[in-house]
Amino acid sequence: MEPQTEDPAQRRQHPRIPLRVRFTTSNIDGSAHVDLTSRNISLGGVFLETPDDQTFEMGTPILLQINPEGDSPLRVLGEVVYILGKDVTAESSLTAGLGVKFVHLTDDQRVRLMGLLAAGPGRQMAG
Repeated sequence: MEPQTEDPAQRRQHPRIPLRVRFTTSNIDGSAHVDLTSRNISLGGVFLETPDDQTFEMGTPILLQINPEGDSPLRVLGEVVYILGKDVTAESSLTAGLGVKFVHLTDDQRVRLMGLLAAGPGRQMAG
């Protein structure tokens, strides 16, 4: 039997694209709006860089809004699946932030997200 890897990249179903995009995040009830920037994104989820006072916890369902320049906002539901806090990142080259899994994407959301990913790192996003 082969040993299991603990590397999250090995468990991902979709390749991550390095893409800095401004996200507006909020609790499910629409409260606690926070603007965060992505470090990378895939069809499965996004890593969002967080300030010292990050407001979300593991397992928290959150609403995400991406504002592509020249297009209508893309709103998706996500769930916080991991947190890299300042205590972890202080001794490494990692950035503090949230790993968010997209949940219940509609066909339209999936198609729009695929278009954003296809545009790649050069795509400009409005905040």
